[in-house]
Amino acid sequence: MNQSLPNGLQVQFAELVATRTGLHISPHDLAKLQKIIAGRMKCLQLSDARAYYEILARDGAENRQEWAEFTGLLTTGESYFFRDKGQFALLRNHILPEIINRNQPRRSLRIWSAGCSTGEEPYSLAILVTELLPEQKNWQIFILGTDLNTAAIEKARRGTYSVWSFRGVHEDLKTRYFHPSHQQWELDARIRSLVHFRPGNLFQDSFPSRSSGIHDLDLIVCRNVFIYFDQQARSVVLQKFCQSLNDEGYLLTGHGEVRGPQPRNLHAKRFPESVIYQSGERMVAGSANHPTLSPNLTRARAPARGTWSPSSRAAGFPPQLTKRASPAQEVPTPQTALQEAEQLVQRENYRLALAKLEGLIHQEPRNLSALTLSAQAHASLGDYDEATRRCRQAMAADSLAVTPYYLLAHILEHQGDREAVKTLFKKILYLDPTFTPAYLELGALYDREGDTDRARKMRAIALDFLKRMPPQTVVNAYGAMTAGELTAYVEKMVDEKRALEP
Repeated sequence: MNQSLPNGLQVQFAELVATRTGLHISPHDLAKLQKIIAGRMKCLQLSDARAYYEILARDGAENRQEWAEFTGLLTTGESYFFRDKGQFALLRNHILPEIINRNQPRRSLRIWSAGCSTGEEPYSLAILVTELLPEQKNWQIFILGTDLNTAAIEKARRGTYSVWSFRGVHEDLKTRYFHPSHQQWELDARIRSLVHFRPGNLFQDSFPSRSSGIHDLDLIVCRNVFIYFDQQARSVVLQKFCQSLNDEGYLLTGHGEVRGPQPRNLHAKRFPESVIYQSGERMVAGSANHPTLSPNLTRARAPARGTWSPSSRAAGFPPQLTKRASPAQEVPTPQTALQEAEQLVQRENYRLALAKLEGLIHQEPRNLSALTLSAQAHASLGDYDEATRRCRQAMAADSLAVTPYYLLAHILEHQGDREAVKTLFKKILYLDPTFTPAYLELGALYDREGDTDRARKMRAIALDFLKRMPPQTVVNAYGAMTAGELTAYVEKMVDEKRALEP
């Protein structure tokens, strides 16, 4: 099918997708939708788009199989381990310890990762649970991962991942819970045994449900899903989540994803790292396990839509191991203060890092490294407005430095401003035509817009530059990944996408 769909039929397809899945097809996504329809028509040897619409619209086994294929192409989600370090710090330091302590009498833990993509999120949760509860004897631990994309679920069940899934993850964690397997990394069997996977349609499926295990949950994690729903679908799913939590259960979403009216018994609790929602008719003001936060910590701008999970490695800042100065010591030099702030960011202690950086920036308002690290820490806390301001200050301090543009591009991407993101990546390539991550991420953007030709070109250029590097060269923007590892990943991705082309 070389011609565009008639506008009326475009609308009908978009409405059908919304009715069956809750997914909202934006004007940006129409070109991608058309390419997917064209590809499926070619596979089914159909010449009329109306005939394909009728297949999707009717019920039956053929319909269910085709929807699995169709949504698999429509929802090509991306994930990686411990995505959004701020939110995982909140889970590790506050939420999961509270749940475990509360559930000691019945020794039960029930967690659902809704919209789990290829499994990195629920496996990350299983690793957290294992570290917090190493002695699991007599505990009933249920961790469920569901996703609309059945191909993603099959990959999640295999538990084998490329180095791309570990960007920003400390090397010791990877080697502790994974082992090498055919140029990939296979998750330890004891972690895999904690997680169950199955396909799921959040909008259409009925839950709470005893048969699926979706009931009386302690924690639901559903991130980067609500941004694809319209307000009606968001309200429907949110209400079902509420009914599936136990009396004090938690719901964690992406930053700013829950907008508009909320169910009456779902209450927002604000932490420096994120907002999390707790079920219950009445919230307790504070407890020994979970003290009320002071007003100066909770007073913050409402974060914009999306999730940001930078690490100092991902931003190109290597870890610096320095001792903290005691009050009796001399005032630290700017370099020492910066190194201490870098160390605090590595430890995900963003508030203390920002306190140190504020003093440094006051001394040296044009300190590029301090401004950029401050932007990174604010973004990790979901304070995108302040992160954006610091990025722009860094650009003003050095208009030729690539890192502030790269950070800002990711912030704006998670806020949904695709055009601004593309402009920033092109600016990066103007400043540094060899900056490989910009080619790869532009390619991903073009893929999401259905522009496969431009996406293919961006990946080809990236591969050309990667192959010129010594294989052991570390690509700073992607944590500890080497040029050789990234080359292997991109080549595999190119082959997979070529196989899917109509």
